[in-house]
Amino acid sequence: MPPTLFVDGRSAAKSRITGWERYARGISSLLLSSPRAIVRVADPGSTAGQLLSDLVTVPKASRRHQLHHYLSFPPARTTPTTITTIHDLTWWKFSETASRGGRYYYRALAERAIERGVVATVSHSVAEELREFFQLRTVHVVSPIHRPMQSLVANPVQRPKPYVVALGTIEPRKNLGRLFEAYQKSNVRAEVDLLIVGRRGWGELPTGAEFIEAPSDSEVWRLISGAAALVMPSLYEGFGLPILEAQAAGTPVLCSDLPVFREVSGGHASFFDPLSIDSMVSSLETVLELDLDLKDAKRNAEKYSQDRVTLQLRELYRSLGMTDLI
Repeated sequence: MPPTLFVDGRSAAKSRITGWERYARGISSLLLSSPRAIVRVADPGSTAGQLLSDLVTVPKASRRHQLHHYLSFPPARTTPTTITTIHDLTWWKFSETASRGGRYYYRALAERAIERGVVATVSHSVAEELREFFQLRTVHVVSPIHRPMQSLVANPVQRPKPYVVALGTIEPRKNLGRLFEAYQKSNVRAEVDLLIVGRRGWGELPTGAEFIEAPSDSEVWRLISGAAALVMPSLYEGFGLPILEAQAAGTPVLCSDLPVFREVSGGHASFFDPLSIDSMVSSLETVLELDLDLKDAKRNAEKYSQDRVTLQLRELYRSLGMTDLI
């Protein structure tokens, strides 16, 4: 009997729209039709439900399968055929910006998975970090799937004034406080609005900032499509899917000068120092006259297709002796 694959895609069922959820939805969608893959997408709900799911329900369900792939939550039970996707090194390099659950619970599970199992991640930049930080020989890269919602480009959000949009959970790593301070100091404040879009997390929303909470995926796309620019001031990230969404919509990108943003954007962005208010101010003040090649940027976004990710998954599973899965 051919080996079978258990996929922990629980975060795909969550209503929130962070990178974890979007990643799990994309990968799960590729595997749902495979007769040799069982994909678990049930949202465990409360914190107690999450713990029960982590420690009891998922380990029990996975025992019947030879290969296991955890797309977001690190596994409580790890074997040499357990694949864990580590999205970034926030829990180790920027632990002060992480949630308590990440620092005191998931980090320990992730460390055990990294030591005992197979490691995958979402970008080549993070793969290099993982190899260096944990002295790993092999880290597999399986990128997020970018599926542009082209029909909404023709229906962008329209407002009385031009606006720039910043997407992300309200948490310290997103660096929204510095962005708002820079915006307040910039000369474009009177001409351009700043919209912060996302969900409330464990950080503080800058006082006076205009916030749109937890819109749908389609509304996020319409906001990006109508913006004068997308701004991503993060201190650290594992990928940066909004960059691809902006590029696909023909919206310029202003972002932190991080290796992963250089990788994901293909260099088609305006970069600033996320620790420097003056650098952010200078970047924001170019927003109405940005000179970026938006056609090349769009072609860059198109590289992160379903076909590309399918090939990455096949290579990952073949390395563990599982062929013809998808």
